[in-house]
Amino acid sequence: MSEELLDSQMKATPADTKAPEEYLPIGWVCVNEISKKVLGGPLFRDHEQHQDIMKRAHRFRSINQTGLFELAKDLARLTADSIDIKILQKIITPPKGEKWNSLKSLEMVLATTIGSEASHELMGPLFGVYEMRQGDAHLPSSDISESFNLLGIDKVENPVFQGYQLLNRFVTCLYDIAEVFEKMREVR
Repeated sequence: MSEELLDSQMKATPADTKAPEEYLPIGWVCVNEISKKVLGGPLFRDHEQHQDIMKRAHRFRSINQTGLFELAKDLARLTADSIDIKILQKIITPPKGEKWNSLKSLEMVLATTIGSEASHELMGPLFGVYEMRQGDAHLPSSDISESFNLLGIDKVENPVFQGYQLLNRFVTCLYDIAEVFEKMREVR
């Protein structure tokens, strides 16, 4: 039994933690609101499945590795698949002959404020989610291991706790992006 559950049930002391699921929709909206001020529009495009995906984005879907990969796929739909590349590439365009995907475009825009190394590190969880979402498509184990590392997921934990770790890093990343956008806004 977990310590938090024991405290809650036996000692009548509620857990002192916050669920990342609770902060996911708030962080998503926060990034979009700040990006409207900095980029001239929302970073993430809304779509008809948005609300359903938000409702399904919780750690208890990851009762096994397949559920963990499905959770990652939904998180990628909310971010990498929904990023408005055009708005980012108004800030910084790829060099001639290069084509950047949505995550690389976002990384490069963030790098204009915090530098390329910090931007790459900050974006790690989004890259990890994007790679992990392909896990149910027979991704080689080395790629899965790298995704787990980028997300700070303990490979030996039970899948529900892995889902918590995935969500926690992902939501933290959204708030970090919002913070960088806020710095960009202050500079302008």
